[in-house]
Amino acid sequence: MLTVERGVVIKQPIEQVFAFVANFENEPQYNPSLLSMRKTSPGAIGLGTTWQEEVRLAGTHDRTVTIYEPHHTLVYQNDRRPFPVEITFRFAPVAGGTLLTASPKIQVGGIFKLGAPLFHLLLPKLVERVVSNIKKVLEAQPLTS
Repeated sequence: MLTVERGVVIKQPIEQVFAFVANFENEPQYNPSLLSMRKTSPGAIGLGTTWQEEVRLAGTHDRTVTIYEPHHTLVYQNDRRPFPVEITFRFAPVAGGTLLTASPKIQVGGIFKLGAPLFHLLLPKLVERVVSNIKKVLEAQPLTS
């Protein structure tokens, strides 16, 4: 199992940061690996909401929200293709904004085990880029109270 954790303080209120991250249709704005994302389940975003993502070099996959605790925790899992991925986002109010922490867990198996050393090198950089990009996008928006 590959895991990494990266955090960043965003100068926006926790409600705005959570709402932005929980709406995965925003993800192409900050995740360079993602080509597109669309919600595939009806109703409001919450526990059990499903999405379909198109990932550069990895094709189309489904993801499901497995934990939805507004302004605190958001977790999703993919459809296990090409390997299981679970990503946890945690949100905490701090002086001057919100601490956002991203913690992916990837279970590399089968032929992909051969690439595990490469995943160990690339995953921290990708997660750092993603949280940094979320910060850039959100801090470019007007501050809300």
